[in-house]
Amino acid sequence: AVVSTQSTGMSTITRKDTNSLHKQLITQIEVPENGTSDTFFTASRDGKIYEWSQNKTLSVLKSFERKHGQVTAIKVDKNKNWLVAGYSTGRVEIIDLNTRESTELKGHTRQVNCVDITLDNKNIATGSGSGGTQDGHLSHRMFP
Repeated sequence: AVVSTQSTGMSTITRKDTNSLHKQLITQIEVPENGTSDTFFTASRDGKIYEWSQNKTLSVLKSFERKHGQVTAIKVDKNKNWLVAGYSTGRVEIIDLNTRESTELKGHTRQVNCVDITLDNKNIATGSGSGGTQDGHLSHRMFP
């Protein structure tokens, strides 16, 4: 597999046996903080999120195609059960990586620029803004 930057500035991840999987700019690469680096996630302006295995060869384990706009930020919890995704539309969702079910978090009205999960996996924080002004931060309990 190859990660490359084309003259247009667009990053791509390409497997030798396929064409480019992400069709637009990759906005984030996330390596879960679980002490291993056997998998990682990519997000793109094309609205897709991929989980990759990087054992002997690079392969896609799971794909998540979202219809909520461009994926602008992602974070995976340390146990790799949950993925938090932020979108250009202001939407934030928590995706269960096992069932693929998701919960939408409301509050942002502009592009979500960053998402994070606390070390105890109980809370998330998201931020959005435009032109240097911050629209707000949200904190949500992930697990009841």
